[in-house]
Amino acid sequence: MSDDIGLAAVSLFRFTPNADSTTLSLDVCREIFLHLPAKSLVRFRAVCKAWCAVIDEPYFVRAHTNKQLSSNSSNIIIILNSTGPPFHSLYSFDLADLKFANLLQKIAVTPLNFTPSGLSLTRAFPVSTCNGLILVTGKSLEIWNPLTHDRLKLLRGKCTPRKPKREAIGLGYDYTTDDYKVVAIHGHRIRRRFHARDNFAFKTHVYSLRSDSWRNVENCPIYDAEYPWWGPRGPGVFLNGALHWAMFNSPYAKDRIIVFDLGTETYRQLQAPPLRKRDGVNVQGRYLNVLDGCLVVSDFAQAYFLGDELEHYDVWLLKDYGDTDSWIKLISFENEECESYSIRDSLRPIAFMKNKTQILLQDDSMFWMKNYCCGLLVFDVESNSMKRVHIPGLTVTLYIQYIPGTIFRLHDNCGVNGSRRRRTRLGKRRSNMKMSDTT
Repeated sequence: MSDDIGLAAVSLFRFTPNADSTTLSLDVCREIFLHLPAKSLVRFRAVCKAWCAVIDEPYFVRAHTNKQLSSNSSNIIIILNSTGPPFHSLYSFDLADLKFANLLQKIAVTPLNFTPSGLSLTRAFPVSTCNGLILVTGKSLEIWNPLTHDRLKLLRGKCTPRKPKREAIGLGYDYTTDDYKVVAIHGHRIRRRFHARDNFAFKTHVYSLRSDSWRNVENCPIYDAEYPWWGPRGPGVFLNGALHWAMFNSPYAKDRIIVFDLGTETYRQLQAPPLRKRDGVNVQGRYLNVLDGCLVVSDFAQAYFLGDELEHYDVWLLKDYGDTDSWIKLISFENEECESYSIRDSLRPIAFMKNKTQILLQDDSMFWMKNYCCGLLVFDVESNSMKRVHIPGLTVTLYIQYIPGTIFRLHDNCGVNGSRRRRTRLGKRRSNMKMSDTT
């Protein structure tokens, strides 16, 4: 269907008798492009310079991204641990291909020919996503666009975090300045020579894609004076112009959600849902995620006296972001149900399906077990039942994320007026000139 629309746009552009109709046809093409998936627009950039200019317009990129976010035409981007080379590979498939009635069918999985150098579990792993972009952490910080094969390595500076793996870090979008930002929170101990108790501080580093630089902002507040070392950890979740971190798993501090507003660059708190008490259980994880524009909390626990079997699994959804009393429980499994579905670890909600009556879940236990092709499940809300998704050819799933395709070009928007792209081109030109002089 999208190819037919594209051919119609081609005919409108190429067979225009005069300049006025050409201008009109570009406006029509712009409107048609707005309804096409991002993967089609990536191909259409090569048709002609006029189309490329239209697709690369900053206003059009923002409008198309918002259109993709509001619709359900996104893809699931998967990073897999395969049995043979390449050790990690990227795949995608359409969410519409999954049907609860027949999950044993062969799912059309498309390999993404995008394998950045140095991609391995010990060197690089996705930690945060925003509007189709993926933040990857390892020895360095990088932003990927799997659709356009763009890869941007963040420059190091005085404010660059030294150990990205040990920090709370996230990628988000600032609507007020039309800028993508990376936020890293680094907790460290401030040792006092003449004090019995050390102090703690959580420094906040912010990277701006538009300025291509790092800077320090206000420190993350200490929310619990009795346990000052307990702060935000792990990947940040982007929603409503802010990054969110969960502070759930402390056996001492109170459960809370820390919010960093990217526009004002200030912190605030968000009340957590009424999670179950931890008495008698070994809590393994409580995670944040976004489901159809709503914040969700996954809560699972393992009990010692049950031989490390899953005690319960709950999913809470914040229906109204501004109202903390609007937490509702989407899923609730007890020990018997978890055992019947062979659930041994956490489940992470990925996306809604079929008019929000089904939920796609990732089973983290499949990382350690090889009994299934893929760690995906579909939960039917109406029947309160669940089925596993089998994708032939895929082995242990490391990472699954539901993201929209985006035509945003990282290097063209990095630095003032794309100065990173100009510096890169200038460096290549100088190196070519040196090579020609030597020959």
